Amino acid sequence: GMSTVYLAEQLALSREVAVKVMAPQALSDEVSRRRFENEVRTIARLEHPHVVTIYEVGRTHEGLPYYSMPHMSRGHLGQRSFHQEVMAGDESRVLAIMRALLSALEYAHARGVVHRDVKAENVLFND
Repeated sequence: GMSTVYLAEQLALSREVAVKVMAPQALSDEVSRRRFENEVRTIARLEHPHVVTIYEVGRTHEGLPYYSMPHMSRGHLGQRSFHQEVMAGDESRVLAIMRALLSALEYAHARGVVHRDVKAENVLFND
């Protein structure tokens, strides 16, 4: 409800990207918009194999903040059935995902960044 994510093509590099545009009601004033942009810039400085890269931050023609990142084509954690994976004997896959997630959070926390919205929909997978 606070944003909309679009699949787009970054023409200059011929690659698919996800563009997240904040909803007007999510950022009611200029201070909130600048705070959002500063948070995205902070995240963009994180370089870790399990932290999604921020390609660009900006504003739409209507002044709404957005950022672009790689299109994570394999969806999010909420779309996976860990119960089925564990029951199928794939406990090692579940543990690998948890280790990657905890490694990324530890890395961010060590640099003073707190995620504040860790949930299945924010754990993304690529190819």
